Amino acid sequence: MDKIERVLVPVDFSECAGPALRQATVWAQRCGAELHFLHVARVPWYLGATRTSVEELRALKIVARVKADAEMAGLVVFVKRQTGQEPRSKVTHGTPRNVILEAAELSDYDLIVMGTHGRTGLAHLFLGSTTEGVVRRAPCPVLTVRGDPVQAPAPAEAAAAGSAKEGQLKKILVPVDFSRHSRAALEYALGLSKIFDAAVEVQHVVEIQPSYAPVGDPLVSGRVINPVGPFIAFAESRAVEQLTAMLEPFEAQGWKIGRKVVMGYPRDVLLAAARSYDLIVVGTHGRKGLSHFFLGSVAEQIVRRASCPVLTIRGPQEAK
Repeated sequence: MDKIERVLVPVDFSECAGPALRQATVWAQRCGAELHFLHVARVPWYLGATRTSVEELRALKIVARVKADAEMAGLVVFVKRQTGQEPRSKVTHGTPRNVILEAAELSDYDLIVMGTHGRTGLAHLFLGSTTEGVVRRAPCPVLTVRGDPVQAPAPAEAAAAGSAKEGQLKKILVPVDFSRHSRAALEYALGLSKIFDAAVEVQHVVEIQPSYAPVGDPLVSGRVINPVGPFIAFAESRAVEQLTAMLEPFEAQGWKIGRKVVMGYPRDVLLAAARSYDLIVVGTHGRKGLSHFFLGSVAEQIVRRASCPVLTIRGPQEAK
């Protein structure tokens, strides 16, 4: 993995941003990296929608900017006092996702740390998610930390008031599907293991789905064929072989890597496993548009719902 020297932390001053801020400060300290806070000041949509006057909208933007500048200044002072770090900061206007992606492209950041609200269902479909939009298109790795507004304190307080465990990595999980994307994730996880002195375990999920006999078969037509027995044994054996082949080059270099092959649905298995790890490092295909809408993405489902932080790594052909 490349050295982490510059960390971008988009902040919205919400309660959900607290856990991400705590992670960002710890990672920056361990990596010796600069912290850069970014806030996109926006006029609440319900206010902008009720005013058509250009002057009124301009006044609302000024108010939003002044308020954001004050909050950012307070956050920077607090973090400096509590951690000794002196984050750089910027407040601007625009669409959050676009501003963050543009900043990542132009300023050559090594890591983006963001909170996620964990939206699901219709709220996610219609409202979208700034975090997931960044995960899908960012040129650098993105660390997402789920924020729970019921449990998380305000961002400034949260920057230093987290539990002793937050930001400490002892166990890292790397889900693999034997693609170049998951190999990139494993390489990055191993680099992190040196920085944090953490153990790395890879896990491959063999997805078993019931299949149906061809229509017209007089013996089993319409019945579900239970995929047990020889098929499961073959699938598991084949996965073990592939996993062994994938890990051999790393183990030859002296890396100690745990491994596990399990049966089930990847999303459900990985979300359950998240409770036992401090970080999940996952490769993402960076799907967008219709391909993302119809095909979905296990990586993005993990980002949205995992109980531990998730680091997404884009494949080699998509990285900066």
